Amino acid sequence: MALRDAVERDRAAVFLSLAELADEHSVDGRAVPCVIDRVERADADLGAGVPSDASRIFARAEDMPARRRPGEQISVDGRSYVVLAWRDEMGVAEVDVTRGW
Repeated sequence: MALRDAVERDRAAVFLSLAELADEHSVDGRAVPCVIDRVERADADLGAGVPSDASRIFARAEDMPARRRPGEQISVDGRSYVVLAWRDEMGVAEVDVTRGW
């Protein structure tokens, strides 16, 4: 099995599986299996512009709405968030968000 196949299998079967780690959340009105994790920060990060209430959303890239740029809004479970960063790594969207500054 190729590495790409193994990563795809693990992405779907474990990390983003509703039976394992993910929960279903409403992202811009669509049901998306994802993991939402609070971003841990060092005190020095506050000076670097990392808000203390930042969270990171992990989801299959194809399940997410259109990619947003930093500063744009996204709705998660009916609450508005500001996108800090949006990365796609091996088919997994990693989206850093905050409720505000």
